[in-house]
Amino acid sequence: MRSINLFSLLSICLFFIACSGNKNEFGSDYKTTDSLASTQSPADGAGGTEKLVKTATINFQVKDVYRGTREISAAARRLGGVVMHQDIRASENAQKRLATSSDSVQLITSYSLAADMTVKIPSENLEDFLFEVGSSSSFIHTSNFHVDDQSLTYLAQQLKASSRERIIAPQLEKHNLKQKDALLLADQKDQLIDREIENKRIDQNVRYSTVELSFNQRPIIKKELIANDDLSVYNVPSGKLFRDAIASGWWYFESLCLAILHLWPFIIVAGSGWATYRLFKNRKKTMYVEVI
Repeated sequence: MRSINLFSLLSICLFFIACSGNKNEFGSDYKTTDSLASTQSPADGAGGTEKLVKTATINFQVKDVYRGTREISAAARRLGGVVMHQDIRASENAQKRLATSSDSVQLITSYSLAADMTVKIPSENLEDFLFEVGSSSSFIHTSNFHVDDQSLTYLAQQLKASSRERIIAPQLEKHNLKQKDALLLADQKDQLIDREIENKRIDQNVRYSTVELSFNQRPIIKKELIANDDLSVYNVPSGKLFRDAIASGWWYFESLCLAILHLWPFIIVAGSGWATYRLFKNRKKTMYVEVI
């Protein structure tokens, strides 16, 4: 696995060196562009300067995402770069619960950790930064390197701005401009500013290369002992249930005796009525036997 990692890193560096070596192949084209800029815009000596915007994208695996994030941030600062974006996320893959006692559970969880970073690195230090990222990774999944030549776009912006400036400058010196013309000139001046800002953005992208990093690590297992949240397992001990049953029975017996005591008048009346009924029934039976 380590040999594959070194091979991927070597491929990135060889591609970077090859792209850097292409400068000689395009030398004549840039000289022609420089001559055109010098002829049409003598004031702009940077018209034919190479404007190569370099970007890189790497997707790799590390042993520890948090440690890898710190190492990449430290490498970026050491090489004069800055971390523009950082996002670390953890996702739960699976979970298992093992009962260790009636009220405790061991929770076993599988997590995946991943991170995304965007780093701005001085273009002259881009190769060193890619070397450091490759050496800190355990496996490189994908790597991409791209060079965007913005020289002609930069030159076009300069030439258009210079031409438009020569047209607008005399108009701005007039003191009797109508409101409609003044607004039109202001709009054209804003367009000049936009072109200038765009060129400054290209200059910034040329000086600082953008590197998009996406990395992860192997799933980790976390174990923790927690309280059992299943309420059905929580029951009263049988000994306490037996004692509670005896106490409850005695309480019901006392309650019944008290209820009987409260009903004593009704009991006496009912007993008297029953005795009278029995007496009357026995007397009637005796009279019937005598008649026979």
